[in-house]
Amino acid sequence: MQRSVSRRFTLAAVPLESRAYWLGEDVFATPAAPHSQPFLLYASAGASLVLEAGGVTGADRPPLPLRVDNAGLPAAVRAKFPHLAELTCLRLDAPPEARRLLLKSQLLLRCGDDATGVQTAGALDALFAYDGPLGAQLEGGIVTLRLWAPTAQRVSVLVHAAPRGGPPPQEVLLAEGRRGVWTARGPWAGLWLSYRVLAFSPHTGRVEERLTTCPYARALAANGQRFQAVDLEEARLAPPGWSARDAARPPLAHACDAVLYELHVRDFSIADSSVPPSLRGTFRALALADTAGGRHLQALAAAGVTHVHLLPVFDFGSVDELRASWREPAGPGGAALDSLAPDGEEQQAAVAAVADCDGFNWGYDPVHWGVPDGSYCTQPDGASRTLELREAVAGLHARGLRVVLDVVYNHVYGGPLCDAVVPGYYLRRDEAGRVHASTCMNNTASEHAMVERLIVDDALHWAAAYAVDGFRFDLMGHLMLRTLRRLRTALDAAGRPDVLLYGEGWDYGEVENGRMGENAGQLRLAGSAIGSFNDRLREGAMGGGPFSDPRLQGLLTGLGTQPWPPGQGAEQGGAAEQAAALRRSTLRVLAGVAGNLSDYELPTRPPVRGWDAGGAASACAYAAQPCETVNYVSAHDNETLFDLCALKLPPHAGAVRRAAAARLAQRLVAWSCGIPFFHAGDELLRSKSLDRDSYNSGDHYNAVDWTGQRSGWGVGLPPAAKNRDSWHLMRPLLADPDGAPTPALARAQLDAFLAALRVRASSPLFRLRTCADVLARLHVHSLAEGAPAGLLAWELCDGDGAALPRLDAAFSALLVVLNCAPDAAALRVEALAGRAWRTHPLLLRDGPQPAASVDATGMLSVHPLAATVLCVQR
Repeated sequence: MQRSVSRRFTLAAVPLESRAYWLGEDVFATPAAPHSQPFLLYASAGASLVLEAGGVTGADRPPLPLRVDNAGLPAAVRAKFPHLAELTCLRLDAPPEARRLLLKSQLLLRCGDDATGVQTAGALDALFAYDGPLGAQLEGGIVTLRLWAPTAQRVSVLVHAAPRGGPPPQEVLLAEGRRGVWTARGPWAGLWLSYRVLAFSPHTGRVEERLTTCPYARALAANGQRFQAVDLEEARLAPPGWSARDAARPPLAHACDAVLYELHVRDFSIADSSVPPSLRGTFRALALADTAGGRHLQALAAAGVTHVHLLPVFDFGSVDELRASWREPAGPGGAALDSLAPDGEEQQAAVAAVADCDGFNWGYDPVHWGVPDGSYCTQPDGASRTLELREAVAGLHARGLRVVLDVVYNHVYGGPLCDAVVPGYYLRRDEAGRVHASTCMNNTASEHAMVERLIVDDALHWAAAYAVDGFRFDLMGHLMLRTLRRLRTALDAAGRPDVLLYGEGWDYGEVENGRMGENAGQLRLAGSAIGSFNDRLREGAMGGGPFSDPRLQGLLTGLGTQPWPPGQGAEQGGAAEQAAALRRSTLRVLAGVAGNLSDYELPTRPPVRGWDAGGAASACAYAAQPCETVNYVSAHDNETLFDLCALKLPPHAGAVRRAAAARLAQRLVAWSCGIPFFHAGDELLRSKSLDRDSYNSGDHYNAVDWTGQRSGWGVGLPPAAKNRDSWHLMRPLLADPDGAPTPALARAQLDAFLAALRVRASSPLFRLRTCADVLARLHVHSLAEGAPAGLLAWELCDGDGAALPRLDAAFSALLVVLNCAPDAAALRVEALAGRAWRTHPLLLRDGPQPAASVDATGMLSVHPLAATVLCVQR
């Protein structure tokens, strides 16, 4: 999903369009058709080429002729660059050394009166791809530097005495090797380094000298202007027990046993008064067990959460890592923001005034992928960042929680790091040479060999050096699937098949439909064991989508069963249209219940495959195995679960009704096949005061109160930049005193959530691992003729023989029932008759009476807005 960052920054347009491509050692491609005039290649190491009416001036040597190859581009080139497959193929006859020198120059391809710049990434891969060591290695006090910079004309390292300022640095030249790797050695342990790289930039058309750091940096000064060589195996960087980190990692038998809990480092502790003030908002707060947040995580782990998914923790660009610069918002006259009107504008104005100079951001604007961000550290200079994040990982592992990192390999902030080292290579460029920004900033090009290598190396670094247990890929569809498969293979070879890989498989922008190669979009992941977020279940359950009218209703939020007063809600048609839409939403949700498996058949008349559940050939369900589906209803993107329910249910539904809808949603996710994913605080009815995009909304809107005393509801209208157009809908909701979650309601919601997790953990039938098992064991009962609108019921069956082996020693069958309507529901299901159905023992505290029952004839009766599990015990 596209998101914004606080300082959107993309590289400038090129001064001369680069519509030609150098794709192999001697292979060029151009959109120009074969011509009577020759194709000529001009080069200038000083970027002096000038296109004039009479020709090209400023070249270093006579132009090199390129001959047309009528056989077209070679098969390997077409496979790597399918969007260029139909271009005219040209061949360059030049010795290897001459080609290498050309790649350090400004290039211009001319044919007749037409001339264009040349994109060279394919040639760099063909001539300079390198698999040896890179980065800064420290051994015996001696630092060895290796920087891959094949287009550079000169590289030097500046050796500084301090992380900032200090006396003038020593400058040392690096020597270039054959594969474009520049090296130097020196006694620089403990000193601070930066590179000075002289290279032609296709973005400006000039040869430029730029200061930068290292793409493989492992320790940084605050704000990342300088780096250090560091040995991450040093004892001073290891928290107690770190050497036994593999043994300390909580067990995970299979990906389908995972339960994911998404958490932002700063949100976790910034408002927790049980955390020492100096540690609030830091990695070290995650390591503390005896805090409100620590005890909450412990309760989640005991109930069945297996992984804490941390929003980005790498070095990102939108927060100053020197805390002295941070500013806090204040209301008019210095008033506390929470004291102001629940629907007031003053709070958001105060937050917006300091939004770009406070300590908060989601962090989806990477600068250095391989270093922890200093804003989450008590000491942002040097390798202490490593120690502090390792303490957090060790603390979470000690509580039985594995750790997933949210990684952003699809784009980079501004581009000054990698692009300063090899200008024009790391970033994906369009047919004119401009940098693509469909992800919200500078898109990376994982189809290029050394970009792919950097991504794989970086993830392996986090898995090995920080003992993390999974990766969630931001805008994963913008990465090539080959890259993720290479990472999966490398992790397996390293003895880490338990590391989870999943992400946002949205397929859009320049990579849509595999235009630039087989990308990691949802529809290409079947059989990969890589998971993707199931927006089909989310949208069917909650209604609408991230860019639609927020009032659009879904199965759990009143579509067809709790309509808005006429003329007040989103336009969803009359009763008949809503009934039809509810039927479609129900099928989409049930496809998700079955792990979003494309081959699962829903028992309609005639049966409908999951693939067709949203309509014929709609690709609704696309997975081949349950572990490829991550089911969710809310995440950091868009509104919290409670806020979604508030926007979609009729306006005077009140907090109790909204909490009931949220409880239905969380139990739906918990009891479906696949991997369940939950957003932190939703189990406490967390609100962001209806903010739809809180990436830069500060602590006021984002902080979590683990005691449940402050929900975040009614703390003012959310920031205008992303929400102003909906303020007229939000004002009456936020001002309504009956809409605010109470601490008692939050406590009841938490209890219900923990119970749902315990139920999932109680039986392997909720965690079916294969498509074959889901097909054989999951039976939907609520699609029968005459079934009440809003009712979901599915049975998970165990076996006792060779045809269907026994999985569960306690239960022979489980019946999951959700009634999403405000009225009681009943349905006779012949297949349920004659069995002793009882409420699951872990749900007996749900209320004074069972939420659902089945009599001897198979009559299923369900309370309004209820979600429960019945069981047949062995």
